[in-house]
Amino acid sequence: MGVNSVKEKIEVPVEYVAIRLYAHATEDENKVLEAVKNLFPGEYAEEITFKETKLRGHHGNPIILFETRVTKKKIIRSLIERIVSNLKPIDKEELARKIDLHLQDGDLYIRLDKQRAYRGEIAFSNVDPIWIKIRFRRGARSNMIEACRRMGLIP
Repeated sequence: MGVNSVKEKIEVPVEYVAIRLYAHATEDENKVLEAVKNLFPGEYAEEITFKETKLRGHHGNPIILFETRVTKKKIIRSLIERIVSNLKPIDKEELARKIDLHLQDGDLYIRLDKQRAYRGEIAFSNVDPIWIKIRFRRGARSNMIEACRRMGLIP
């Protein structure tokens, strides 16, 4: 096998990844957590801990907000590699077309489909999503777009 056939580790110029999602009264909170943990390879899924905040919806319905911040570089790399390798090319192209809507103040914001994540799939969604904020080390917009290309998030 040649050197080019070996998968190269992607450079991840990221300070941290913040994740948040909601468990509504109609949802099993364990399944909601399983959905988000499916974004991580098995060896890292159990290292991720979530802060729980109990909230009330507009009609008084109970909602749990789950939040975490991932700072370990190897876990960040594995999360991004998993997202990149499972996103469909059409989703990456859509993100590239609308990248300006997803970048703000040194952060890239993406929303993943919570229901599909529970099934082990990765796709974008704006409906009851898993919210992901990727904080880049370098703040220049052009540097962030180039980092997204190098990581494979956009073509």
